[in-house]
Amino acid sequence: MQRRVEKDGLERPWTLAATLRFDTTRASNSDTGEPLPRVAPWRLALGLEAEQGPWSLRAEVDHAARQSRVPATDQPTAGWTQLHLALAWRFALGSADGLWSLKLGNLGDRLAYSASSIQTLRGLSPLPGRALSTALRLSW
Repeated sequence: MQRRVEKDGLERPWTLAATLRFDTTRASNSDTGEPLPRVAPWRLALGLEAEQGPWSLRAEVDHAARQSRVPATDQPTAGWTQLHLALAWRFALGSADGLWSLKLGNLGDRLAYSASSIQTLRGLSPLPGRALSTALRLSW
């Protein structure tokens, strides 16, 4: 990847992009009207990405509401909010295009559980805590 340079020699300004994701499901037993087990609550994600030349930065907030609409054989699941950050750099290596990324998931190390996991395992298997990962991808 080559650096974008304007006629006056200055790099282009940062470009910003925002994302919004929302999903919800409501499921009931058609015979009894009772809620079905392990149905995820409504979820919302807001992201902001900034990019300049080969660099990009991203911040995303994920939120899952409390799931209190459960059958008698299940227990409600608490809601949670997590913050994720990412940094990426695009580069050229010979004839290959490269991408290096660094991601920090669940920055606040918030304890969270999935409402769609089996109740007996739910308390034993929380969602991942704070995690740092890096990746390198080459395409040719």
